[in-house]
Amino acid sequence: MLASLPEPPWLRVERVALIRREIRESLSASALDILWSRAETVVEGGAELRRYRGRRTSDRDPERYYGRFFATIMVTVDLAGCRDFFRDPVDAATTPRVVELLERDRRLGARLLGLVRGELAALCGVQPGQLKLAARRLAKGRERRRKDVPKDVFEVQLEPNIRAEGTRILIDGDAVVSLESAGGGVLAGRPLGKVQV
Repeated sequence: MLASLPEPPWLRVERVALIRREIRESLSASALDILWSRAETVVEGGAELRRYRGRRTSDRDPERYYGRFFATIMVTVDLAGCRDFFRDPVDAATTPRVVELLERDRRLGARLLGLVRGELAALCGVQPGQLKLAARRLAKGRERRRKDVPKDVFEVQLEPNIRAEGTRILIDGDAVVSLESAGGGVLAGRPLGKVQV
C-alpha cells in the first residue's frame, strides 16, 4: 500500500531566516540562590600599612597609619550536597561546566562584594553602602574620569578565581579598597582611627 503512494516532491528553499537563533546556557537566579545558600564562606581582612608623612620609621602609632585595605574571601560549594534541588545530573563532569558558567556570570562580583563588604567597611571606618564594586575596565581610549565617581564612594577592586575539585566549586579572591582611590578624597587625607597592626 505504501508503495502505491506518490513520492513527496522536494521543496525548494526560497527563504532564509533573517535572525539566527542560538541556544545559550546560563545559571538561573534560583540555582544561584541555592548554591550561595549552601556555600561555606571564610572572610579575613587587614590593612596594608604605610607610614603617615612626617612620622619616624620606628613610630608604631596605629593612628598614624592609613592606606589600602583588603579582604580575602574563600567560598566552597559542594554540588553533591545540592543534588536534590536540581533536575540536571550533579557529578564531577558537571562541576567544570558550572565553573565555566560562573566565570561568565556578571552577578558573581556583586555576590562576593556582599560577603566582604561588612569586613572592609569596618576596617576602613566607612559605611558599607559607601563601598561599590569597581567598574570593569573600559575600552582603550575611554578611561573614566575621577570626577565620575562620587566623593563619598570608595571603589573595591575584586578579582575572583574559580576552580573545580571533584564536585566542589572553590571560589577565592582578594577585595582591595584604597581610601586614596578615585572618589576617596573625603577620608584619604587624614589618618584613620585604630587600625590593627
